[in-house]
Amino acid sequence: PAAVPGSASGAKPSDPPPKIDDKTMARIDSAVQKYEQESWQRFLQIEEQLDEKLFLQYAASLDGMTVAEYHKMLLKWQKLARKSLPADIRPVDSLTSLKHVLSREAEAAAAGDGKAGDGKVGDDQDLPSDAKLTFKLWKDIVNGKHRPNEHHS
Repeated sequence: PAAVPGSASGAKPSDPPPKIDDKTMARIDSAVQKYEQESWQRFLQIEEQLDEKLFLQYAASLDGMTVAEYHKMLLKWQKLARKSLPADIRPVDSLTSLKHVLSREAEAAAAGDGKAGDGKVGDDQDLPSDAKLTFKLWKDIVNGKHRPNEHHS
């Protein structure tokens, strides 16, 4: 019988595949599972590194993004989302946005500490001059944590 080109075993195309015993199948499943777990961990590390690089395109350090750096980021990102924004972003828009997010985060932290607030966001308060958007909070925003309620599905 003629060997099938490219076939190491020389089996004919009509030959059924060899039977795989349970022990071999368990080894294959274990190897695939290990590969998937290692790959997933590597992908998570890559994602974290990319997030850090993206954040550091605008912030001077991972300690946090200043109000000016936050505004610079929003201006850059606005170009990507121009069709969904009614007008250009002004510094006051960036400031208001950052105040809102920071006050919601502070309110959530206070509620978690058992210090329940009145449920109002303190957007009318002045933002401290050293206020920063932390890397963790920035990631929460990018991942949709602080979307307005009407946008949650």
